[in-house]
Amino acid sequence: MKTTSRGQGFRSQKSIQGQTEMTINDQLAIKKSVATANHKRFDKDTEELKAIERDAEMERVTTIPAESSDLMVITALKRLATYTMLVTQKSPKQYRAVFVSRMQNYCLDAMEHLFAANGIHIQSQQEYEMRKGHQDSALQKLKLLSYIGMVDEQVNCILPKQYKQISFLIADSINLIAAWKKSDAERWRAKLE
Repeated sequence: MKTTSRGQGFRSQKSIQGQTEMTINDQLAIKKSVATANHKRFDKDTEELKAIERDAEMERVTTIPAESSDLMVITALKRLATYTMLVTQKSPKQYRAVFVSRMQNYCLDAMEHLFAANGIHIQSQQEYEMRKGHQDSALQKLKLLSYIGMVDEQVNCILPKQYKQISFLIADSINLIAAWKKSDAERWRAKLE
């Protein structure tokens, strides 16, 4: 039997093998125990809000590296699509046929339009209009995704925190597409002059 002396102290195990994810109640219990052991104040409401805000799927998505060959808007849309795919895997079975497939398809359609727009090099008015059309189609798909996400959240297909993250990612993608369109318009005007 191994004894623990005062100099060595007691070291507890930092992680439990085989445990993939803790519930919010588990996290709160651990934080309360640590605060009590350290003679610190524990505010349950604040800690509960922090635990709820932590979103494992979003943490996975933020680790997606930005490739140097991709536009920022394409990287942002990749993150949105990945997050949507991860979140909708856990949706209730009754919503998978309609809501989940619709959300995933809107993400993939928007991605398809952005890749098509990026593949068009503007040399003529027709190419400029085609590129602008693909960008507009991607915007339309993102707006539809936003609406479907809102309905999904209302019927409990996705959680409110997941809808919040999807909304942030959609807003980021829409802003980047708008900036891309503006840049294209300025370059095309300058080329015509």
